[in-house]
Amino acid sequence: MPRAVAAGAPAAVPIAALVVGALALAGAAVASLARPDLLLGYHGAPGMLALTHAFTLGFVGLVYAGTLQQLPAVLLVTDLSWPRLGVAALPLLGVGTVLVVVGFGLGFAALPLAVGGGLASLAWGALLVQLLFTARRRRSNDLAARGLVIAVAYLALTVVLGFVLAGSRSLPAIPRTIGYPVSIHLTAGLFGAFLLGIAASGQKLLSMFALAKGGAVWRLRWLTWLIHGAVLAEVLTRLAGWPLGGARWVLLAGAGALQLWEVGAILLRRLRRRLEAPVQR
Repeated sequence: MPRAVAAGAPAAVPIAALVVGALALAGAAVASLARPDLLLGYHGAPGMLALTHAFTLGFVGLVYAGTLQQLPAVLLVTDLSWPRLGVAALPLLGVGTVLVVVGFGLGFAALPLAVGGGLASLAWGALLVQLLFTARRRRSNDLAARGLVIAVAYLALTVVLGFVLAGSRSLPAIPRTIGYPVSIHLTAGLFGAFLLGIAASGQKLLSMFALAKGGAVWRLRWLTWLIHGAVLAEVLTRLAGWPLGGARWVLLAGAGALQLWEVGAILLRRLRRRLEAPVQR
Protein backbone atom coordinates (compact mmCIF):
# COMPACT_ATOMS: atom_id res chain seq x y z
CA MET A 1 0.00 0.00 0.00
CA PRO A 2 1.33 3.47 -0.79
CA ARG A 3 2.01 5.64 2.25
CA ALA A 4 1.73 9.37 2.82
CA VAL A 5 5.51 9.54 3.31
CA ALA A 6 7.83 7.31 1.30
CA ALA A 7 11.53 6.71 1.84
CA GLY A 8 14.30 7.58 -0.60
CA ALA A 9 18.03 7.01 -0.36
CA PRO A 10 20.08 8.19 2.63
CA ALA A 11 20.24 11.99 2.53
CA ALA A 12 24.03 12.00 2.17
CA VAL A 13 23.76 10.41 -1.30
CA PRO A 14 21.76 13.12 -3.12
CA ILE A 15 23.52 15.88 -1.15
CA ALA A 16 26.93 14.59 -2.24
CA ALA A 17 25.76 14.48 -5.86
CA LEU A 18 24.52 18.08 -5.63
CA VAL A 19 27.83 19.25 -4.15
CA VAL A 20 29.97 17.46 -6.75
CA GLY A 21 27.65 18.70 -9.51
CA ALA A 22 28.08 22.26 -8.26
CA LEU A 23 31.86 21.79 -8.27
CA ALA A 24 31.65 20.57 -11.89
CA LEU A 25 29.71 23.71 -12.80
CA ALA A 26 32.30 25.90 -11.08
CA GLY A 27 35.10 24.04 -12.88
CA ALA A 28 33.39 24.48 -16.25
CA ALA A 29 32.89 28.19 -15.54
CA VAL A 30 36.55 28.68 -14.63
CA ALA A 31 37.63 26.78 -17.76
CA SER A 32 35.40 28.97 -19.94
CA LEU A 33 36.93 32.09 -18.38
CA ALA A 34 40.44 30.76 -18.91
CA ARG A 35 39.72 29.71 -22.50
CA PRO A 36 37.03 32.04 -23.89
CA ASP A 37 38.22 31.19 -27.40
CA LEU A 38 36.56 27.78 -27.02
CA LEU A 39 33.13 29.41 -26.92
CA LEU A 40 33.79 31.17 -30.22
CA GLY A 41 35.33 28.20 -32.02
CA TYR A 42 33.99 25.04 -33.64
CA HIS A 43 31.42 23.30 -31.42
CA GLY A 44 32.95 19.90 -32.18
CA ALA A 45 36.50 20.86 -31.17
CA PRO A 46 38.01 18.70 -28.39
CA GLY A 47 38.20 21.56 -25.88
CA MET A 48 34.62 22.63 -26.51
CA LEU A 49 33.37 19.03 -26.16
CA ALA A 50 35.27 18.72 -22.88
CA LEU A 51 33.62 21.91 -21.61
CA THR A 52 30.19 20.81 -22.85
CA HIS A 53 30.40 17.44 -21.11
CA ALA A 54 31.72 18.98 -17.90
CA PHE A 55 28.44 20.90 -17.87
CA THR A 56 26.01 18.25 -19.17
CA LEU A 57 27.47 15.06 -17.65
CA GLY A 58 29.16 16.68 -14.66
CA PHE A 59 26.76 19.38 -13.52
CA VAL A 60 23.34 18.52 -14.97
CA GLY A 61 23.90 14.75 -14.99
CA LEU A 62 25.11 14.47 -11.40
CA VAL A 63 22.40 16.78 -10.07
CA TYR A 64 19.82 14.78 -12.04
CA ALA A 65 21.19 11.50 -10.70
CA GLY A 66 21.22 12.79 -7.13
CA THR A 67 17.63 14.00 -7.47
CA LEU A 68 16.60 10.50 -8.58
CA GLN A 69 17.60 9.21 -5.15
CA GLN A 70 14.72 11.18 -3.56
CA LEU A 71 12.29 12.43 -6.22
CA PRO A 72 10.79 9.06 -7.33
CA ALA A 73 9.67 8.35 -3.77
CA VAL A 74 7.82 11.70 -3.76
CA LEU A 75 6.23 11.35 -7.21
CA LEU A 76 5.35 7.68 -6.89
CA VAL A 77 4.55 7.71 -3.15
CA THR A 78 6.46 4.50 -2.55
CA ASP A 79 9.85 3.49 -1.17
CA LEU A 80 12.82 3.76 -3.51
CA SER A 81 14.05 0.34 -4.63
CA TRP A 82 17.60 -0.52 -3.51
CA PRO A 83 18.08 2.83 -1.72
CA ARG A 84 21.83 2.32 -1.37
CA LEU A 85 22.41 1.73 -5.07
CA GLY A 86 23.37 5.38 -5.45
CA VAL A 87 26.37 4.82 -3.18
CA ALA A 88 27.86 2.73 -6.01
CA ALA A 89 26.25 4.31 -9.09
CA LEU A 90 26.99 7.97 -8.36
CA PRO A 91 30.75 7.52 -7.83
CA LEU A 92 30.85 5.50 -11.06
CA LEU A 93 29.11 8.37 -12.82
CA GLY A 94 31.50 10.90 -11.29
CA VAL A 95 34.63 8.98 -12.29
CA GLY A 96 33.22 8.28 -15.74
CA THR A 97 32.46 11.95 -16.24
CA VAL A 98 36.00 12.99 -15.29
CA LEU A 99 37.46 10.46 -17.72
CA VAL A 100 35.15 11.60 -20.55
CA VAL A 101 36.09 15.25 -19.99
CA VAL A 102 39.79 14.38 -19.84
CA GLY A 103 39.48 12.21 -22.96
CA PHE A 104 37.97 15.06 -24.96
CA GLY A 105 40.39 17.57 -23.49
CA LEU A 106 43.36 15.46 -24.59
CA GLY A 107 42.10 15.47 -28.17
CA PHE A 108 39.78 12.45 -28.33
CA ALA A 109 42.04 10.15 -26.31
CA ALA A 110 40.52 6.71 -26.88
CA LEU A 111 41.25 5.01 -23.55
CA PRO A 112 39.74 7.57 -21.14
CA LEU A 113 36.79 8.11 -23.48
CA ALA A 114 36.09 4.37 -23.69
CA VAL A 115 36.47 3.72 -19.96
CA GLY A 116 34.65 6.90 -18.96
CA GLY A 117 31.80 6.32 -21.41
CA GLY A 118 31.47 2.74 -20.22
CA LEU A 119 31.33 3.75 -16.54
CA ALA A 120 28.81 6.52 -17.19
CA SER A 121 26.64 4.16 -19.27
CA LEU A 122 26.78 1.53 -16.53
CA ALA A 123 25.83 4.08 -13.87
CA TRP A 124 22.86 5.45 -15.80
CA GLY A 125 21.73 1.94 -16.69
CA ALA A 126 21.72 1.05 -12.99
CA LEU A 127 19.79 4.21 -12.08
CA LEU A 128 17.22 3.49 -14.80
CA VAL A 129 16.71 -0.08 -13.53
CA GLN A 130 16.31 1.27 -9.98
CA LEU A 131 13.66 3.71 -11.16
CA LEU A 132 11.82 1.06 -13.19
CA PHE A 133 11.62 -1.26 -10.18
CA THR A 134 10.45 1.63 -8.01
CA ALA A 135 7.73 2.48 -10.54
CA ARG A 136 6.76 -1.20 -10.76
CA ARG A 137 5.97 -1.19 -7.05
CA ARG A 138 3.49 1.65 -7.43
CA ARG A 139 2.12 1.05 -10.96
CA SER A 140 0.97 4.66 -11.03
CA ASN A 141 -1.02 6.12 -13.92
CA ASP A 142 0.17 9.60 -12.93
CA LEU A 143 1.55 11.36 -16.01
CA ALA A 144 4.26 13.17 -14.07
CA ALA A 145 5.61 9.92 -12.64
CA ARG A 146 5.50 8.17 -16.01
CA GLY A 147 7.14 11.16 -17.67
CA LEU A 148 10.04 11.01 -15.23
CA VAL A 149 10.60 7.32 -16.00
CA ILE A 150 10.57 8.04 -19.75
CA ALA A 151 12.94 10.99 -19.32
CA VAL A 152 15.48 8.87 -17.43
CA ALA A 153 15.23 6.22 -20.15
CA TYR A 154 16.05 8.93 -22.69
CA LEU A 155 18.98 10.07 -20.57
CA ALA A 156 20.39 6.55 -20.34
CA LEU A 157 19.98 6.26 -24.13
CA THR A 158 21.76 9.60 -24.59
CA VAL A 159 24.76 8.46 -22.57
CA VAL A 160 24.97 5.15 -24.42
CA LEU A 161 24.75 6.99 -27.77
CA GLY A 162 27.57 9.27 -26.63
CA PHE A 163 29.63 6.20 -25.76
CA VAL A 164 28.99 4.82 -29.26
CA LEU A 165 29.90 8.14 -30.89
CA ALA A 166 33.15 8.34 -28.95
CA GLY A 167 33.99 4.76 -29.90
CA SER A 168 33.36 5.43 -33.58
CA ARG A 169 36.65 7.32 -33.79
CA SER A 170 38.64 4.18 -33.06
CA LEU A 171 36.16 1.67 -34.55
CA PRO A 172 35.36 2.68 -38.16
CA ALA A 173 32.78 -0.12 -38.42
CA ILE A 174 30.41 1.91 -36.21
CA PRO A 175 29.98 4.95 -38.51
CA ARG A 176 29.87 2.63 -41.52
CA THR A 177 26.93 0.78 -39.94
CA ILE A 178 24.87 3.53 -38.29
CA GLY A 179 26.51 6.74 -39.49
CA TYR A 180 27.49 9.45 -37.04
CA PRO A 181 24.18 10.41 -35.39
CA VAL A 182 25.28 13.34 -33.22
CA SER A 183 21.91 15.04 -33.65
CA ILE A 184 20.08 11.98 -32.26
CA HIS A 185 22.37 12.14 -29.22
CA LEU A 186 21.56 15.84 -28.77
CA THR A 187 17.81 15.55 -29.38
CA ALA A 188 17.39 12.61 -27.02
CA GLY A 189 19.41 14.38 -24.32
CA LEU A 190 18.27 17.99 -24.51
CA PHE A 191 14.60 17.28 -25.16
CA GLY A 192 13.88 13.66 -24.24
CA ALA A 193 15.87 13.71 -21.00
CA PHE A 194 16.04 17.33 -19.88
CA LEU A 195 12.88 19.02 -21.19
CA LEU A 196 10.63 16.04 -20.50
CA GLY A 197 12.23 15.46 -17.08
CA ILE A 198 11.74 19.11 -16.12
CA ALA A 199 8.18 19.18 -17.46
CA ALA A 200 7.13 15.91 -15.79
CA SER A 201 8.63 16.46 -12.35
CA GLY A 202 7.92 20.20 -12.43
CA GLN A 203 4.24 19.63 -13.17
CA LYS A 204 3.88 17.92 -9.79
CA LEU A 205 6.48 19.85 -7.77
CA LEU A 206 5.57 23.35 -8.93
CA SER A 207 1.89 22.58 -8.29
CA MET A 208 2.82 21.40 -4.79
CA PHE A 209 5.05 24.38 -3.93
CA ALA A 210 2.61 26.94 -5.37
CA LEU A 211 -0.49 25.24 -3.89
CA ALA A 212 -2.00 24.78 -7.33
CA LYS A 213 -3.56 21.34 -7.17
CA GLY A 214 -5.71 19.95 -9.94
CA GLY A 215 -5.82 21.34 -13.43
CA ALA A 216 -5.72 19.74 -16.86
CA VAL A 217 -2.97 17.24 -17.67
CA TRP A 218 -3.43 17.14 -21.44
CA ARG A 219 -0.57 19.60 -22.03
CA LEU A 220 1.95 17.26 -20.39
CA ARG A 221 0.53 14.30 -22.32
CA TRP A 222 0.85 16.11 -25.66
CA LEU A 223 4.29 17.46 -24.74
CA THR A 224 5.45 13.87 -24.16
CA TRP A 225 4.10 12.70 -27.52
CA LEU A 226 5.62 15.69 -29.35
CA ILE A 227 9.04 14.83 -27.90
CA HIS A 228 8.62 11.18 -28.91
CA GLY A 229 7.70 12.35 -32.41
CA ALA A 230 10.70 14.68 -32.63
CA VAL A 231 13.14 11.95 -31.57
CA LEU A 232 11.56 9.50 -34.02
CA ALA A 233 11.75 12.10 -36.83
CA GLU A 234 15.44 12.63 -36.08
CA VAL A 235 16.11 8.88 -36.09
CA LEU A 236 14.32 8.43 -39.43
CA THR A 237 16.15 11.44 -40.89
CA ARG A 238 19.63 10.31 -39.85
CA LEU A 239 19.36 6.54 -40.17
CA ALA A 240 16.76 6.07 -42.93
CA GLY A 241 17.33 9.24 -44.92
CA TRP A 242 13.75 10.49 -44.63
CA PRO A 243 13.44 14.30 -45.07
CA LEU A 244 11.90 14.97 -41.64
CA GLY A 245 14.40 17.48 -40.25
CA GLY A 246 11.91 20.34 -40.48
CA ALA A 247 9.21 18.30 -38.76
CA ARG A 248 11.54 17.73 -35.82
CA TRP A 249 11.90 21.46 -35.19
CA VAL A 250 8.14 22.04 -35.42
CA LEU A 251 7.49 19.25 -32.91
CA LEU A 252 10.16 20.52 -30.51
CA ALA A 253 8.87 24.08 -30.75
CA GLY A 254 5.39 22.77 -29.94
CA ALA A 255 6.73 20.90 -26.91
CA GLY A 256 8.50 24.02 -25.64
CA ALA A 257 5.36 26.12 -26.11
CA LEU A 258 3.28 23.58 -24.19
CA GLN A 259 5.76 23.67 -21.31
CA LEU A 260 5.49 27.47 -21.12
CA TRP A 261 1.69 27.16 -21.24
CA GLU A 262 1.71 24.53 -18.49
CA VAL A 263 3.84 26.64 -16.15
CA GLY A 264 1.61 29.64 -16.81
CA ALA A 265 -1.52 27.60 -16.09
CA ILE A 266 -0.07 26.36 -12.79
CA LEU A 267 0.82 29.89 -11.71
CA LEU A 268 -2.60 31.24 -12.65
CA ARG A 269 -4.44 28.76 -10.42
CA ARG A 270 -2.04 28.90 -7.49
CA LEU A 271 -3.32 29.69 -3.99
CA ARG A 272 0.04 30.88 -2.68
CA ARG A 273 0.34 34.39 -4.04
CA ARG A 274 3.92 34.99 -2.90
CA LEU A 275 6.42 32.35 -4.05
CA GLU A 276 9.80 31.79 -2.44
CA ALA A 277 12.84 32.79 -4.50
CA PRO A 278 13.89 29.16 -5.34
CA VAL A 279 10.38 28.38 -6.59
CA GLN A 280 10.39 31.54 -8.74
CA ARG A 281 13.70 30.50 -10.30
